[in-house]
Amino acid sequence: MSRVSSACWICGDVATTGEHLIKKSDLKQIFGVPNSKAPLFLHSEDKSNLRIQGLSANALKIENTLCAKCNNQLTQPYDRAWERLSAFIQAHKKSIRPGSTIAANSVFATHSNQMMRNVQLFFIKLFGCLLVSNTIDLSLDSFASAVQAGNFHPDIFLKFGCVPRVEQIVGVAGLSVAKDSKGDIIVGAQWFYELEGIAVNVIYSPVHDLWADTEGAWHPAPKKGRILFHDFSSRMSEPAS
Repeated sequence: MSRVSSACWICGDVATTGEHLIKKSDLKQIFGVPNSKAPLFLHSEDKSNLRIQGLSANALKIENTLCAKCNNQLTQPYDRAWERLSAFIQAHKKSIRPGSTIAANSVFATHSNQMMRNVQLFFIKLFGCLLVSNTIDLSLDSFASAVQAGNFHPDIFLKFGCVPRVEQIVGVAGLSVAKDSKGDIIVGAQWFYELEGIAVNVIYSPVHDLWADTEGAWHPAPKKGRILFHDFSSRMSEPAS
């Protein structure tokens, strides 16, 4: 699911680094560090049962979509914000059900609004890499501007939900786009980031009611300080990859 890009989609410099499809800290938290007695296997549309030697393996990354500065410096606050929220969710996962809520200020003691906006920017960063690697013809200008300025994107929604599964599934799934009536212009896109029973539906919707899925989603609007968990059981019948 990777494709070499000649330019960083955020700033335009040479793209020399790959972004983890699933954040390294999430993989470590769920699986630990792979070793010969506890190996990690990657399944995708192209490959099955690919043994992973370490969490920095190139097979776990979307190859060369970012420059080192954007990946390692500019976007680090966004990565750290998601890392904290993800760790909090994993620590409380057994008590999370559809209808459960988490107050942002219970995760982030200070500046919770800005930290949640940083979480959104983390998913925008990954979203841009997915669009590039899948050669989807959607302008990334507004994505790049938000990431560079550290400002929230008004058209990105995050919908959190529970995914009841028997299997231990971690991955990205369901990247899809919506086009205008002529089928020429992309007017929306969405995908899922799944971590063993919990998923985030990342939705790009310039027309905010284009996707019915935006209802109940987290959006960087004033006083949006609670995360509501939905039931994704009917929406994610197929495993992530």
